Amino acid sequence: MSLYFLFIFDGEIESGVIKKIFSQIKSLNDVGMNSEIIFIGDTNKIKIPLKNVIKEPITNKKGFFNTILKTRKIANIIGNRIRILEPCDIIYIRYPLLFPFCPFVFFKPFRKCKVIFEYNTFNSKEYLIDHNYFYLFLEYFFGNFVRYQADAGIAVTNEISNYQRKKIGCRNKSFITIANGIDVDSIHLRTPPNFNKDNLFVMICVANFSIWHGLDRLILGIAKYSRRYSIKLHIVGEGTEISNLKNLCKRNDIIDQVIFHGFLSGPNIDRLFDESHIAIGTLGMHRKNLSETSTLKIREYCARGIPFFTDVHDSDFKSDFPYCFYVPQDESIIDMDSVILFTESIYRDYPEHNILLRNYAKKHLDWYYKMGQLKSFLENVFSTPKSNKDLPK
Repeated sequence: MSLYFLFIFDGEIESGVIKKIFSQIKSLNDVGMNSEIIFIGDTNKIKIPLKNVIKEPITNKKGFFNTILKTRKIANIIGNRIRILEPCDIIYIRYPLLFPFCPFVFFKPFRKCKVIFEYNTFNSKEYLIDHNYFYLFLEYFFGNFVRYQADAGIAVTNEISNYQRKKIGCRNKSFITIANGIDVDSIHLRTPPNFNKDNLFVMICVANFSIWHGLDRLILGIAKYSRRYSIKLHIVGEGTEISNLKNLCKRNDIIDQVIFHGFLSGPNIDRLFDESHIAIGTLGMHRKNLSETSTLKIREYCARGIPFFTDVHDSDFKSDFPYCFYVPQDESIIDMDSVILFTESIYRDYPEHNILLRNYAKKHLDWYYKMGQLKSFLENVFSTPKSNKDLPK
């Protein structure tokens, strides 16, 4: 059995989604499953840290007609790849596909290989929030038909899995929920700062910021807080919401407490984590009507050894997980007193919390563990004899 990740790429190598795909491929091969990336995009733009890559170069030119031409080229590349694959091969695609430009050989009657979709969100709701009405139109009219073409589905939460099952309307379609993972060894283990030094309380949030990250709730909480600690918030990353967050800081006269760093990586971001007492997950997933999530950033926080707070349930962090603080999942302003009290308790009761968090991440969140689950699922669904290679339990 060979598995090919379809990878249409315009972003930066350090982005969460791209790092996820690289880590998945590496770990799948580590657990004994032959896997490669079909890399469609500007293949000269970055240095890819993997050997098992099939490069299909396409220049990313701007403009409506160039986008149409590029999409048709991508469809042709996908079609040519599918034509040469055998029944024992699998194409693994992050939904949605480029419909209506899908090659005809993608559809069930015209191909030999299997197709699996990975689902990460409620697509139509996300398009509506982003005002992406073209993709909303495609999703509304063609989404269920395209979903039906897949032989199996993988979702990152049970909520998304149930939603996608209902959209397909096919009860015998094989589905599994595998929460996101991380490559723990690639992440810097932080050294926690002193908690009471200069009465300074430091937070950090790393994301590609959209409205559903809910950071406006936190900024209003900082503006409202006026007690013992001076608060500093590091915002790392870009995104459509950054300008709104900057304006909100200005209106509330806290621009000196909130530092917008833009994109950072390597030692620059490691230093900020070493300075920070707590990290921030998503605070607005209810704006996407999600009550569960599987975000990459809180997994990175765990691997780095920093406690965090969020507003939405994650199956990898049970309600009694001591290093995660859950704030209300609504539009209320974040109560900084409760966040600070939680953080104080972590530094008081778990002085080696960074090591404990790291060990948890290695055991439960590493891609080797997650891809072992995926390999077992594929072997079971497609009746491939299992290898004798030990998989994570």
